[in-house]
Amino acid sequence: MLKKILYYSYFKNKIYNLLDYANINIKRYDHTPVTVDFKPDNPLPYYLNQSHRVNYSGPFDSKAVPLYNYKGKFIHFPVFICIYALGHSDLYSMSKQEKNLDVFKNMIDWLITNQNENGVWLTNSTVKKFGLFKPWPSAMTQGMAISCLTKAYLYFRDEKYIDTAMKALLSFRLTADNGGVASYEGDCVFYDEYPSTKTNHVLNGFIFALWGLRDLINFDSSGKAKSLYDDGMQTLIKWLPKYDINYWSLYHISNKGFKNPASLPYHRLHVQQLKAMYKITGHETFNNYSIMWDNYLKSSFNAIRTLPKKVLWNIIYGL
Repeated sequence: MLKKILYYSYFKNKIYNLLDYANINIKRYDHTPVTVDFKPDNPLPYYLNQSHRVNYSGPFDSKAVPLYNYKGKFIHFPVFICIYALGHSDLYSMSKQEKNLDVFKNMIDWLITNQNENGVWLTNSTVKKFGLFKPWPSAMTQGMAISCLTKAYLYFRDEKYIDTAMKALLSFRLTADNGGVASYEGDCVFYDEYPSTKTNHVLNGFIFALWGLRDLINFDSSGKAKSLYDDGMQTLIKWLPKYDINYWSLYHISNKGFKNPASLPYHRLHVQQLKAMYKITGHETFNNYSIMWDNYLKSSFNAIRTLPKKVLWNIIYGL
């Protein structure tokens, strides 16, 4: 019975996603709207403010590390732990409450303990729709963990945080069949949130990965982080138009032949990520698409138009 309740809880967010299309907005932890918080002269705030992420009600393990409900099973979900850590970091930078810094450090300790010998944080779940079987790495996890570790260094000035972040860079040079997160389209490299032998270039995860690389640049005398960041940025700028379907954005680009439009929360996230990218780089491509995709939101019909494609994709590849 408990498993059924937990399984329902997992799918509850999918129900809420559908209610969004009817302009019924229900406050929830996973998809609370975020705002750009990039500050050129202050590397401590995250690019999109995550302070609301501290409001997680649990459960937690015996060391106060949050557990994630994945289809009725509570697991350590590395990217979820990173997001929770960034929330406490952002709140600390705003309010200077030591308790937030203590929680942040506890999450960093978990990251250091649970990085494997190849510099990867593995996710212990199966995501068949993206061709992933446990355990698997994620560029989004790698990027967010690096962001957490660079902030930890700025707070605590301990070189072990930079050493751990540097170790994570190897995965960005390796493809999925070699245990990494990189994939290639001609001379363009992607850092995939869901790396597998299938093509799954998820936009939001790619951007989160790039932000982690950017955070490490100033602490990496070897230039590896900058090289990886520059290569990824070239891909993002070149491929961003492919994520546009003239009235909405795609969640990911696939070679499966079926388009998967972003849900409303993810389309809104794309807009904010591109606004942040424009502030970071000044590149007009990001400005133009952030404005265009923001304008798509002004007509509710645009969102409704995506539903048949979204439903079809989920039917074919699974919820």
